[in-house]
Amino acid sequence: MIIDRVINGMERKASKGKWTLGTVPYGFAKDADDTLIPVDDEIRVVKEIFHLYTRRRLGCRATATHLNDRGLLRRGARRKDTEQPRMLPWSHKTVADVLTNRVYLGEILFREIIALDAHDCVIDPVTFELAQEILAQRGEAPNKAASPSAYHLTGKITCPTCTRRYVGTNAVGRNRTYRYYTCWTRSRYGVDHCGAPRIDADALDAQVLAVLRDFYTNRLDEAQEAITAARAEHHRARAGHESELATVDEQLTAKETVVDRYLTEYEDNKIDRDTVAQRVEKVSEQIRQLRHRRDELIFLLDLDGQVPDTAHLTQIRDRIIEITDTGTPPERKAMCEAMLTELRIDSQTATPVIRIPLSMEDTPGILRTEARTTHQKAVRACPPSVGPRGLEPPFRSVRSRSSGRSRTASKHYTAQRRSLP
Repeated sequence: MIIDRVINGMERKASKGKWTLGTVPYGFAKDADDTLIPVDDEIRVVKEIFHLYTRRRLGCRATATHLNDRGLLRRGARRKDTEQPRMLPWSHKTVADVLTNRVYLGEILFREIIALDAHDCVIDPVTFELAQEILAQRGEAPNKAASPSAYHLTGKITCPTCTRRYVGTNAVGRNRTYRYYTCWTRSRYGVDHCGAPRIDADALDAQVLAVLRDFYTNRLDEAQEAITAARAEHHRARAGHESELATVDEQLTAKETVVDRYLTEYEDNKIDRDTVAQRVEKVSEQIRQLRHRRDELIFLLDLDGQVPDTAHLTQIRDRIIEITDTGTPPERKAMCEAMLTELRIDSQTATPVIRIPLSMEDTPGILRTEARTTHQKAVRACPPSVGPRGLEPPFRSVRSRSSGRSRTASKHYTAQRRSLP
């Protein structure tokens, strides 16, 4: 309820044309009333960017180089030891961000709220629309985070450079829209902050679906060995799981109390919104991890029921084949959510970690042949079933190498690829 009230307050504030949250856009400062006011020196640079792009027809990279060569650096975050902001060079990403930001038309956007004429318009609408047309023609429009439901592996890939998650993005080209998995940091702040490569989403989705299909077609004996070993280990560790669950419950209660205190202090004007947003975001991520671990422990303590036999695993395989061949995109996404713990990547390797049901009841609804589950019922992922490492099968099109046995699974596989899509 507190969070809803805070968001509603921000929406009301945005509807009045006030700046709500986050870094103030380049070219503006905010007054005591949170109204944006132009900064003359920076606005001149903004106008120069639009002139170079729409009149001289320089590209985003050429525009960034031109500004940097002239020493016209952009304002970054403030230094920790001083009130002065850091001065950073321009990149093609930051130039494109300026060209597409409607704040220069006098608009304020927050969630679904759009306030017109909120402050002075510094770029005329004709020039702004011309810039959008050129960006679309050249395919230089910034990547935009796409709907997670359209990407099978959203949230499953951890960036090897900055450790943030990959998200689904797209870029509009001359003839079609290109779909990628892109590191969140790179998508949000550009390659200057994270140079992790983008991955072709269409190719990677197809590869992962092929891996799931191949695993349940050719490795059922190894799956059964992993199930037997994992169940035995979980039963031996039951006392430890019960103790850890009690500790996790205590930590969750403490973290949720901290969030409530921050939000209460914000409502009482004892803490500013930027500070509370940063602190709540950090604690919320810790809460999310604790809840995930709690669900895992509850699952492990309730591990009973009939052990899945070869016939049951074969039914899962048939369902995987059916979804892969004729399923809808939401069904494929739900299957990947239920079957994959993560997808580990580096410059040469892509390694999917597959979940295996440890009991008949543990089988995700999306894979049960007796019921065709809708997308709304299927998107929730079940807890990891074979421990933190899981089984990691190779991509079909490349050679694999065995890297030994894990404690909870019979074998641990990696797949060496020449290059990522």
